[in-house]
Amino acid sequence: MRYLFLVGSLLLFYTSVFGETIFLYLVSIPDDQLWQVFLKSLRKEGLDPVPQKGTRELEDHLRIVSNINSGKKGLFVAIDIKREKNTKILVGVFAPKKPEGKIKSIEEIPYAYYDTSYKIAESIAMAYGKKVLKAPFFPLLGVDMPALYIKLRFKEGDIGPFVGVMKDGIKRYLMED
Repeated sequence: MRYLFLVGSLLLFYTSVFGETIFLYLVSIPDDQLWQVFLKSLRKEGLDPVPQKGTRELEDHLRIVSNINSGKKGLFVAIDIKREKNTKILVGVFAPKKPEGKIKSIEEIPYAYYDTSYKIAESIAMAYGKKVLKAPFFPLLGVDMPALYIKLRFKEGDIGPFVGVMKDGIKRYLMED
């Protein structure tokens, strides 16, 4: 549960510093109650993210992403959270292809935001002593703004100074720019 609070603190910090919208793309949560608790905790912290249920179907995914891309820009966070025995975190970015022409394919769109996405992801991953995973994450396909993939697995009662660690990671990112 502390990881949920930590991610919420990160998102609140991002919107307060950058003043941008955060789009939460729900990758997979079998527990709808968990998702509602997560959203409620974010809202209690003064953050009002734009939640969107994800899909595994390419056509549906591209329709959802197209709608998000056509509006106000911000930070796109594909989030996959579940309760498990062991607490783990994975932070990743889309490994885009460099555009070859004037018309971009869906694999090339994230290229314009790769540096920003990577720096934000790195600041989070470093806070946990992890490295950023670069891969063709399906939920980030076609996203036309900085985008992250966060996979959280946590156990009940896990203890740690998550908020402080997360804020330190974000501060490192801001100081480097």
